This record gives sequence, structure tokens and C-alpha cells, in this order.
Amino acid sequence: MPWVIASQTIPILAIAPMIIVVLASVGLQRLVQGRSYAVRTLVTVVIAVIVVIDLRAEPQPPTKLGERPGLERLAQLPDGIVANYPIEPAGTGDYSAEFNQGTQEHPILNGYKDGSMAEYRALELDDLEDPQTPGRLAALGVRYVLVERVPIDAGVQDPGRPGRGLRLIVDDGFESIWRVTAKPRPLATLGAGFSAPEFAPGTGEFRWLAADKGEIELLGGCDVCRGTLTVGIESFLRERRVSLVRKDGTVLSTRPVPASRRVRLSFPVEFRRRETVFVQTTPGPAPENTLPNARLVSVSITRPQLKLR
Repeated sequence: MPWVIASQTIPILAIAPMIIVVLASVGLQRLVQGRSYAVRTLVTVVIAVIVVIDLRAEPQPPTKLGERPGLERLAQLPDGIVANYPIEPAGTGDYSAEFNQGTQEHPILNGYKDGSMAEYRALELDDLEDPQTPGRLAALGVRYVLVERVPIDAGVQDPGRPGRGLRLIVDDGFESIWRVTAKPRPLATLGAGFSAPEFAPGTGEFRWLAADKGEIELLGGCDVCRGTLTVGIESFLRERRVSLVRKDGTVLSTRPVPASRRVRLSFPVEFRRRETVFVQTTPGPAPENTLPNARLVSVSITRPQLKLR
């Protein structure tokens, strides 16, 4: 609220220094009241020296928030999808990828919904030190990679150092920008119906089929893609027959899988650019143990490999 002094309206901030001086004078008077002349003199001199030093101190230059040379350089580059690293599961992190998009002005790989195929697919590409990642990014149409220097949260893959198939454009200390130079490589992604990734010594990463059927997205980027889909697979408790099925119910291939022994199976596939197929088992999922709330599982599958001819 403005104060009115001598018929003049003066904003309170304009007289703030006057108020501080008056209050300081009152405080100094209280401090030396009843003291000897020598003490009063000493206190006055000390306070005067402090005031002089404070007034002579050089102010620090202001920090210019929001300056990101790397992002600004990225905004000047030709159109293309950007993959922001580290890649995080939906609902985690600080949403910096979405925030950065306002500056770098390109579509992003990130920003997917929880449990979506887009999330499953992105998490398959979270390791830049995997030599296949750049080619798989290229198959998705990703043209640029942005690697932020941020602490890695629990449950998030450290992207590592970008390698062959990625060429550095700029590094501003906050993030580095890379161009994807690798040739497109086919990608197979486990989607809905499979459990969260688990890890076992000697097996590596695997996921349980925990529903009647599980999605596998095949991405080849070719008009007519022919090749094989290879997985490591193990049946829970008993032998099962595992089938690869199209959306229309067409059975592409069926293989027997022994109980409690991991085998490596290859299924022939043919599709156009991108297709979703399904894994089904006979018999279906069974309780994992005897507890009342036991989850249902049928087979465990390692990360699939798609190889095209």
C-alpha cells in the first residue's frame, strides 16, 4: 500500500532505505546506552567499518536462467525426431524432455503414456552403449539424440556414452546433442501382456507372459520385410506349445517348449514395415506358487531379436 507524506504519494519501496537507517540508529543507540566512552567509540568504529566494506563489495553478475546453447543449436537444425536421454519410465523424472521441447522445437520420442507400446519401445532403447541402439533409433525415424547431464534416478538406465552410429553436434556443458548416422536396424518390442523386466544370472533380462496373449511389435522399415524372430524361452512347470499369431488369428508358427529349461527358438515372419503379432501358449498361464495372490505366468521370454533377410 502507498504511503502519503506531505501530500505526496510515495511507494513504500522508495522510503525503505530511510526506514532501515532510522531503525539502525535506534538499535545502535540501545546497544551503546550506558556504556563507557571507550566502548561506545569502539562499537561505533566497528560498525562503520562493516558498513564501508559492505557498500564497497562488488555485486555478483546475475545468472541468466534459461540459456541453453545446445537446445538453441538443436532448434536451428533440420526437422527430425529427438530422443532425450536418460529415457525414463512414464510418470518418473522431472519431465525435462517435455520442457526442453519448447526450446528445441522438434518432436520427441519421450512423453509416452504409462503401459503404452511407445513406452515399451522407448525403454528398449535406453542404453546408448548398446551398439544396436543407434540403428533402432534410426528405424523409428529419430534424427537427433539429446543427452542431459543429470543424476540418474533409481530404476532408470544410465544412457552411457554414445558410440558408433551417433555423431556429436554440440556440447554446452548441460547437455550434448548428437546426430543419428546409423543405418536403420529392425526392432522387436515386447508389449502388453508381459510382466515388468526381471533379471537372472545366466539368463539376463527376461519377462514373463502373464496373460492369455502378449504383444510383440515388429518394426522393419521395409515395404516387405522377411526374416526371423528369435527369443530365448522357458515354460513354467510344464511343457507348452507356443504360437505366434497375427491380429486376425492366423497362426504363423507353433513350437514346443520344454518345462523349466530355456531354449532358443526362431519363428519365420513376413510383414510390411510395422506389425503387431501375439504370443499364445497351450496350456495358458498357471499360478506361480501356492499363495492365494500368486500371479499367473506361462513362459518367460528374453529380449527378442528380429533379423531380416
